Amino acid sequence: MNKKFISVIMAATLALSSAAICASAAEVDIKPSTESGKIRFDKGNWNKNDGICFYIWATKEGEHDMFWVQGQWQEEAKWASKKIVADDDPENPQFCEMEVDIMDGWNTFIIFNDINTTEQTFDCVLTPSAFGDTAHMTDERMENPEDSDKTCIGVYFDNASDCGSHLVITSTGNVVGNALAPNDDPNWIVANALYKLLGKMDKSGIECCTQEKVDNWVSAFGTTKEAVWEKFQTFNGQDGREEYANKEADVKKLLGIEDETDTTSSETTSSEGTSSTESNNSSSSSSSSNGGGTSSKSATTGTTSTTTTTTTSTASSTDAAATGDVTGTAAFAGVLLAAAATIVVTRKKVEE
Repeated sequence: MNKKFISVIMAATLALSSAAICASAAEVDIKPSTESGKIRFDKGNWNKNDGICFYIWATKEGEHDMFWVQGQWQEEAKWASKKIVADDDPENPQFCEMEVDIMDGWNTFIIFNDINTTEQTFDCVLTPSAFGDTAHMTDERMENPEDSDKTCIGVYFDNASDCGSHLVITSTGNVVGNALAPNDDPNWIVANALYKLLGKMDKSGIECCTQEKVDNWVSAFGTTKEAVWEKFQTFNGQDGREEYANKEADVKKLLGIEDETDTTSSETTSSEGTSSTESNNSSSSSSSSNGGGTSSKSATTGTTSTTTTTTTSTASSTDAAATGDVTGTAAFAGVLLAAAATIVVTRKKVEE
Protein backbone atom coordinates (compact mmCIF):
# COMPACT_ATOMS: atom_id res chain seq x y z
CA MET A 1 0.00 0.00 0.00
CA ASN A 2 2.79 2.41 0.96
CA LYS A 3 4.56 1.78 -2.36
CA LYS A 4 1.40 2.54 -4.33
CA PHE A 5 0.82 5.72 -2.28
CA ILE A 6 4.40 6.93 -2.92
CA SER A 7 4.02 6.24 -6.66
CA VAL A 8 0.86 8.33 -6.82
CA ILE A 9 2.53 11.21 -4.98
CA MET A 10 5.56 11.12 -7.36
CA ALA A 11 3.35 11.11 -10.45
CA ALA A 12 1.40 14.10 -9.18
CA THR A 13 4.61 15.97 -8.38
CA LEU A 14 5.98 15.37 -11.90
CA ALA A 15 2.75 16.56 -13.48
CA LEU A 16 2.78 19.76 -11.44
CA SER A 17 6.46 20.37 -12.28
CA SER A 18 5.78 19.95 -16.00
CA ALA A 19 2.88 22.38 -15.83
CA ALA A 20 5.04 24.93 -14.02
CA ILE A 21 7.81 24.62 -16.64
CA CYS A 22 5.31 25.07 -19.50
CA ALA A 23 3.83 28.14 -17.81
CA SER A 24 7.29 29.66 -17.35
CA ALA A 25 8.23 29.01 -20.99
CA ALA A 26 5.04 30.67 -22.20
CA GLU A 27 5.79 33.82 -20.20
CA VAL A 28 9.35 34.21 -21.58
CA ASP A 29 9.68 36.57 -24.56
CA ILE A 30 12.30 34.71 -26.63
CA LYS A 31 14.45 37.01 -28.78
CA PRO A 32 17.51 36.33 -30.94
CA SER A 33 20.56 36.44 -28.70
CA THR A 34 23.38 38.79 -29.61
CA GLU A 35 27.11 38.85 -29.09
CA SER A 36 29.04 42.06 -28.76
CA GLY A 37 32.66 43.13 -28.74
CA LYS A 38 35.05 45.79 -29.96
CA ILE A 39 36.75 45.98 -33.35
CA ARG A 40 39.25 48.49 -34.79
CA PHE A 41 39.35 50.06 -38.23
CA ASP A 42 42.40 51.33 -40.09
CA LYS A 43 41.54 54.56 -41.97
CA GLY A 44 44.16 53.75 -44.61
CA ASN A 45 44.40 56.54 -47.20
CA TRP A 46 41.41 58.37 -45.78
CA ASN A 47 42.18 61.58 -43.93
CA LYS A 48 43.20 60.69 -40.40
CA ASN A 49 41.21 63.64 -39.09
CA ASP A 50 38.02 62.62 -40.84
CA GLY A 51 35.28 61.06 -38.82
CA ILE A 52 34.36 57.44 -39.52
CA CYS A 53 30.87 56.04 -39.16
CA PHE A 54 29.61 52.51 -39.66
CA TYR A 55 26.37 50.66 -40.39
CA ILE A 56 25.46 47.17 -39.13
CA TRP A 57 22.55 45.03 -40.32
CA ALA A 58 21.54 41.38 -40.20
CA THR A 59 19.70 39.19 -42.71
CA LYS A 60 17.94 35.85 -42.50
CA GLU A 61 16.01 33.95 -45.18
CA GLY A 62 12.29 34.44 -44.72
CA GLU A 63 12.76 37.35 -42.28
CA HIS A 64 12.86 41.13 -42.61
CA ASP A 65 16.32 42.69 -42.33
CA MET A 66 17.29 43.91 -38.87
CA PHE A 67 19.37 47.06 -38.22
CA TRP A 68 21.52 47.87 -35.24
CA VAL A 69 20.46 51.35 -34.19
CA GLN A 70 22.17 52.95 -31.20
CA GLY A 71 22.55 49.79 -29.19
CA GLN A 72 19.43 47.84 -30.18
CA TRP A 73 18.15 45.81 -33.12
CA GLN A 74 15.23 47.30 -35.06
CA GLU A 75 13.29 46.06 -38.05
CA GLU A 76 12.16 49.45 -39.30
CA ALA A 77 14.68 52.28 -39.33
CA LYS A 78 15.57 55.21 -41.59
CA TRP A 79 19.02 55.04 -43.19
CA ALA A 80 20.22 58.19 -41.42
CA SER A 81 19.40 56.72 -38.01
CA LYS A 82 21.50 53.63 -38.73
CA LYS A 83 24.70 55.67 -38.88
CA ILE A 84 26.91 55.18 -35.82
CA VAL A 85 30.01 57.31 -35.33
CA ALA A 86 33.19 55.45 -34.36
CA ASP A 87 35.51 56.58 -31.58
CA ASP A 88 38.97 57.69 -32.68
CA ASP A 89 41.89 55.98 -30.99
CA PRO A 90 43.31 58.73 -28.72
CA GLU A 91 46.81 57.32 -29.04
CA ASN A 92 46.80 56.86 -32.81
CA PRO A 93 44.35 58.81 -35.07
CA GLN A 94 45.09 56.34 -37.88
CA PHE A 95 42.68 53.97 -36.15
CA CYS A 96 39.19 54.18 -34.74
CA GLU A 97 37.24 51.64 -32.72
CA MET A 98 33.65 50.65 -32.23
CA GLU A 99 31.45 48.37 -30.17
CA VAL A 100 29.53 46.03 -32.48
CA ASP A 101 26.67 43.56 -32.03
CA ILE A 102 26.21 40.32 -33.96
CA MET A 103 22.84 38.64 -34.37
CA ASP A 104 23.01 34.98 -33.37
CA GLY A 105 21.75 32.74 -36.18
CA TRP A 106 21.64 35.58 -38.70
CA ASN A 107 24.14 36.86 -41.28
CA THR A 108 25.58 40.10 -39.91
CA PHE A 109 27.34 42.74 -42.03
CA ILE A 110 29.13 46.05 -41.52
CA ILE A 111 30.28 48.85 -43.81
CA PHE A 112 32.68 51.66 -42.88
CA ASN A 113 32.11 55.15 -44.22
CA ASP A 114 34.19 58.35 -44.40
CA ILE A 115 31.77 61.02 -43.13
CA ASN A 116 33.39 63.88 -45.11
CA THR A 117 34.04 62.22 -48.48
CA THR A 118 31.20 59.64 -48.27
CA GLU A 119 33.65 56.95 -49.47
CA GLN A 120 32.63 53.56 -48.17
CA THR A 121 33.82 49.99 -47.94
CA PHE A 122 32.12 46.97 -49.46
CA ASP A 123 29.63 44.94 -47.39
CA CYS A 124 31.82 43.10 -44.87
CA VAL A 125 30.86 39.80 -43.22
CA LEU A 126 31.00 40.15 -39.44
CA THR A 127 31.35 37.21 -37.02
CA PRO A 128 32.47 36.95 -33.37
CA SER A 129 35.99 36.09 -34.57
CA ALA A 130 36.37 39.79 -35.48
CA PHE A 131 36.17 40.84 -31.83
CA GLY A 132 39.50 42.40 -30.82
CA ASP A 133 40.71 42.34 -34.45
CA THR A 134 41.53 45.19 -36.86
CA ALA A 135 39.90 45.75 -40.26
CA HIS A 136 41.86 47.23 -43.18
CA MET A 137 40.93 48.46 -46.65
CA THR A 138 42.32 46.73 -49.74
CA ASP A 139 43.58 48.45 -52.88
CA GLU A 140 40.72 46.87 -54.84
CA ARG A 141 37.65 48.80 -55.90
CA MET A 142 34.70 46.47 -56.24
CA GLU A 143 31.47 46.74 -58.21
CA ASN A 144 28.51 47.62 -56.00
CA PRO A 145 26.23 44.53 -56.00
CA GLU A 146 23.06 46.53 -56.71
CA ASP A 147 24.36 49.45 -58.79
CA SER A 148 27.15 48.71 -61.26
CA ASP A 149 27.84 52.46 -61.69
CA LYS A 150 29.14 52.60 -58.13
CA THR A 151 32.22 51.02 -56.61
CA CYS A 152 33.22 50.23 -53.03
CA ILE A 153 36.53 49.47 -51.36
CA GLY A 154 37.36 45.90 -50.33
CA VAL A 155 37.99 45.13 -46.67
CA TYR A 156 39.70 42.40 -44.66
CA PHE A 157 40.71 41.60 -41.06
CA ASP A 158 44.17 40.76 -39.75
CA ASN A 159 43.16 37.41 -38.24
CA ALA A 160 39.44 36.82 -38.76
CA SER A 161 39.67 34.88 -42.03
CA ASP A 162 35.91 34.21 -42.09
CA CYS A 163 35.24 37.97 -42.23
CA GLY A 164 35.83 40.29 -45.17
CA SER A 165 34.19 41.44 -48.41
CA HIS A 166 31.00 39.45 -48.90
CA LEU A 167 31.17 36.91 -51.77
CA VAL A 168 28.24 37.79 -54.07
CA ILE A 169 27.03 37.88 -57.66
CA THR A 170 26.44 41.47 -58.78
CA SER A 171 23.51 42.84 -60.78
CA THR A 172 25.60 42.42 -63.96
CA GLY A 173 26.57 38.80 -63.27
CA ASN A 174 30.11 39.38 -61.98
CA VAL A 175 31.47 37.57 -58.92
CA VAL A 176 33.05 39.83 -56.31
CA GLY A 177 34.22 39.42 -52.73
CA ASN A 178 35.80 36.47 -50.95
CA ALA A 179 33.89 35.69 -47.73
CA LEU A 180 30.67 33.73 -47.40
CA ALA A 181 28.44 34.64 -44.48
CA PRO A 182 27.84 31.79 -41.95
CA ASN A 183 24.28 31.05 -43.12
CA ASP A 184 24.82 31.60 -46.84
CA ASP A 185 23.51 28.85 -49.12
CA PRO A 186 25.75 28.81 -52.24
CA ASN A 187 23.12 26.87 -54.21
CA TRP A 188 20.47 29.47 -53.43
CA ILE A 189 22.80 32.36 -54.36
CA VAL A 190 23.57 30.87 -57.80
CA ALA A 191 19.97 29.76 -58.42
CA ASN A 192 18.68 33.19 -57.46
CA ALA A 193 21.16 34.88 -59.82
CA LEU A 194 19.97 32.59 -62.62
CA TYR A 195 16.37 33.57 -61.94
CA LYS A 196 17.01 37.31 -61.64
CA LEU A 197 19.57 37.80 -64.43
CA LEU A 198 18.34 35.39 -67.12
CA GLY A 199 17.63 37.39 -70.29
CA LYS A 200 18.87 40.69 -68.86
CA MET A 201 21.52 43.00 -70.36
CA ASP A 202 23.84 45.39 -68.55
CA LYS A 203 24.05 49.07 -69.54
CA SER A 204 26.64 48.32 -72.21
CA GLY A 205 24.40 45.72 -73.87
CA ILE A 206 26.25 42.63 -72.57
CA GLU A 207 24.24 39.65 -71.31
CA CYS A 208 24.27 39.32 -67.53
CA CYS A 209 23.68 35.57 -67.63
CA THR A 210 25.87 33.75 -70.14
CA GLN A 211 27.16 30.18 -70.14
CA GLU A 212 30.63 31.41 -69.20
CA LYS A 213 29.28 33.41 -66.27
CA VAL A 214 27.12 30.55 -64.98
CA ASP A 215 30.11 28.20 -65.09
CA ASN A 216 32.09 30.82 -63.15
CA TRP A 217 29.33 31.14 -60.51
CA VAL A 218 29.23 27.41 -59.89
CA SER A 219 33.02 27.27 -59.58
CA ALA A 220 33.34 30.39 -57.38
CA PHE A 221 30.74 29.15 -54.89
CA GLY A 222 32.13 25.60 -54.79
CA THR A 223 28.93 23.84 -55.77
CA THR A 224 27.61 21.71 -58.66
CA LYS A 225 25.13 22.38 -61.43
CA GLU A 226 22.95 19.48 -60.25
CA ALA A 227 22.73 20.96 -56.73
CA VAL A 228 21.88 24.40 -58.16
CA TRP A 229 19.12 22.87 -60.30
CA GLU A 230 17.59 21.16 -57.24
CA LYS A 231 17.51 24.51 -55.43
CA PHE A 232 16.14 26.32 -58.49
CA GLN A 233 13.15 23.95 -58.57
CA THR A 234 12.15 25.07 -55.06
CA PHE A 235 11.36 28.52 -56.53
CA ASN A 236 8.36 27.03 -58.34
CA GLY A 237 5.24 28.47 -56.73
CA GLN A 238 7.07 30.94 -54.48
CA ASP A 239 5.77 34.50 -54.22
CA GLY A 240 7.56 36.73 -56.69
CA ARG A 241 8.63 33.78 -58.85
CA GLU A 242 5.68 33.90 -61.26
CA GLU A 243 8.03 33.68 -64.27
CA TYR A 244 9.43 30.30 -63.17
CA ALA A 245 7.84 28.26 -65.99
CA ASN A 246 9.18 30.66 -68.64
CA LYS A 247 12.73 30.37 -67.33
CA GLU A 248 12.88 26.64 -66.59
CA ALA A 249 13.98 25.41 -70.04
CA ASP A 250 16.75 28.03 -70.41
CA VAL A 251 18.06 27.34 -66.90
CA LYS A 252 18.18 23.62 -67.65
CA LYS A 253 20.21 24.33 -70.75
CA LEU A 254 22.69 26.57 -68.91
CA LEU A 255 23.11 23.94 -66.18
CA GLY A 256 23.37 21.06 -68.66
CA ILE A 257 20.36 19.27 -67.18
CA GLU A 258 18.90 16.64 -69.51
CA ASP A 259 15.14 16.59 -69.86
CA GLU A 260 13.51 13.25 -68.95
CA THR A 261 11.76 13.02 -72.33
CA ASP A 262 15.11 13.53 -74.05
CA THR A 263 16.60 10.70 -71.98
CA THR A 264 13.71 8.36 -72.88
CA SER A 265 14.07 9.30 -76.53
CA SER A 266 17.79 8.60 -76.32
CA GLU A 267 17.15 5.19 -74.77
CA THR A 268 14.56 4.38 -77.47
CA THR A 269 17.00 5.39 -80.18
CA SER A 270 19.66 3.25 -78.56
CA SER A 271 17.25 0.31 -78.44
CA GLU A 272 16.33 0.81 -82.07
CA GLY A 273 20.01 1.01 -82.90
CA THR A 274 20.55 -2.37 -81.25
CA SER A 275 17.69 -3.89 -83.22
CA SER A 276 19.13 -2.50 -86.42
CA THR A 277 22.50 -3.96 -85.54
CA GLU A 278 20.97 -7.37 -84.91
CA SER A 279 19.11 -7.10 -88.19
CA ASN A 280 22.31 -6.19 -89.98
CA ASN A 281 24.06 -9.16 -88.37
CA SER A 282 21.29 -11.45 -89.64
CA SER A 283 21.65 -9.97 -93.12
CA SER A 284 25.38 -10.49 -92.88
CA SER A 285 24.85 -14.15 -91.92
CA SER A 286 22.51 -14.58 -94.83
CA SER A 287 25.09 -13.09 -97.14
CA SER A 288 27.70 -15.47 -95.78
CA SER A 289 25.27 -18.34 -96.27
CA ASN A 290 24.79 -17.38 -99.88
CA GLY A 291 28.48 -16.94 -100.38
CA GLY A 292 29.74 -20.17 -98.76
CA GLY A 293 28.04 -23.26 -97.28
CA THR A 294 30.65 -23.78 -94.54
CA SER A 295 30.01 -20.44 -92.80
CA SER A 296 26.23 -20.91 -93.00
CA LYS A 297 26.38 -24.41 -91.56
CA SER A 298 28.65 -23.35 -88.72
CA ALA A 299 26.33 -20.53 -87.73
CA THR A 300 23.23 -22.76 -87.89
CA THR A 301 24.85 -25.51 -85.83
CA GLY A 302 25.84 -23.03 -83.14
CA THR A 303 22.30 -21.72 -82.90
CA THR A 304 20.75 -25.19 -82.72
CA SER A 305 23.22 -26.29 -80.06
CA THR A 306 22.38 -23.30 -77.89
CA THR A 307 18.66 -23.92 -78.23
CA THR A 308 19.05 -27.60 -77.34
CA THR A 309 21.10 -26.78 -74.26
CA THR A 310 18.51 -24.32 -73.08
CA THR A 311 15.69 -26.84 -73.59
CA THR A 312 17.59 -29.59 -71.77
CA SER A 313 18.32 -27.26 -68.90
CA THR A 314 14.66 -26.32 -68.62
CA ALA A 315 13.57 -29.97 -68.77
CA SER A 316 16.06 -30.91 -66.08
CA SER A 317 14.75 -28.15 -63.85
CA THR A 318 11.16 -29.32 -64.42
CA ASP A 319 12.04 -32.97 -63.68
CA ALA A 320 13.89 -31.98 -60.53
CA ALA A 321 10.93 -29.95 -59.34
CA ALA A 322 8.55 -32.83 -60.13
CA THR A 323 10.77 -35.37 -58.37
CA GLY A 324 10.98 -33.09 -55.38
CA ASP A 325 7.19 -32.80 -55.25
CA VAL A 326 6.68 -36.61 -55.44
CA THR A 327 9.33 -37.30 -52.82
CA GLY A 328 7.86 -34.72 -50.50
CA THR A 329 4.33 -36.12 -50.93
CA ALA A 330 5.48 -39.72 -50.26
CA ALA A 331 7.34 -38.68 -47.14
CA PHE A 332 4.31 -36.86 -45.82
CA ALA A 333 2.06 -39.89 -46.49
CA GLY A 334 4.54 -42.14 -44.62
CA VAL A 335 4.39 -39.84 -41.60
CA LEU A 336 0.60 -39.97 -41.56
CA LEU A 337 0.55 -43.80 -41.77
CA ALA A 338 3.08 -44.12 -38.95
CA ALA A 339 1.02 -41.80 -36.78
CA ALA A 340 -2.15 -43.79 -37.48
CA ALA A 341 -0.43 -47.08 -36.58
CA THR A 342 0.85 -45.60 -33.33
CA ILE A 343 -2.65 -44.47 -32.37
CA VAL A 344 -4.12 -47.96 -33.05
CA VAL A 345 -1.43 -49.72 -30.99
CA THR A 346 -1.79 -47.27 -28.14
CA ARG A 347 -5.56 -47.65 -28.10
CA LYS A 348 -5.27 -51.43 -28.10
CA LYS A 349 -2.92 -51.36 -25.13
CA VAL A 350 -5.24 -49.12 -23.25
CA GLU A 351 -8.21 -51.46 -23.88
CA GLU A 352 -6.21 -54.45 -22.70
